[in-house]
Amino acid sequence: MVIQYPANEPKDKNLQENENIQKLSASIGIIKSISGCNIVHNCSTYFASSGSPLINNSLHVVGIHKSTSGNDNYSTRLSIAKNAIITTYERKRKNEINNTMGIVNELSPENYEELKNHNLVNRKDNKVFILEGNKSILPIHFYRTNYAWFWTNETIPDYEMETLKNLQWTIIIPHEKLIKIKRIIPNL
Repeated sequence: MVIQYPANEPKDKNLQENENIQKLSASIGIIKSISGCNIVHNCSTYFASSGSPLINNSLHVVGIHKSTSGNDNYSTRLSIAKNAIITTYERKRKNEINNTMGIVNELSPENYEELKNHNLVNRKDNKVFILEGNKSILPIHFYRTNYAWFWTNETIPDYEMETLKNLQWTIIIPHEKLIKIKRIIPNL
């Protein structure tokens, strides 16, 4: 089944700017074949149906409709689409930390005192700090750049730059609601 929007519009209909279409439709068909990342199906689709979910008999989304060729309709397998999104996100996240690692400005004595007041102890070249007195099983490390702070609760075997770049760092966004962070650190 494909649930689509706009409903029952001919494929050659051109939507007008700001046209308000508020109908959905569902089309039932069968999956003809699965090959690589493609699912070939015969659910009837309409103009602008790309991105519509392809749903199996158990009502699970298994694909995302993308195109039509002759009597065949093509969807991308959901697992492939999810993997592409996750890979893109992870690459972006890794670039965030990798692009900011390197030479950092010196901290003033006042900065060191402030970090000490927060139980943060320097571990590597004034860039990596560890939270002392942390009651969780895993230590929490912080990485300082000129632009942002990042944190990780992964064990750091050594403080070499290549090791640091390959860890799962999370950027600290000032003034972000604590509720979001509680999901990551359960005993907060």
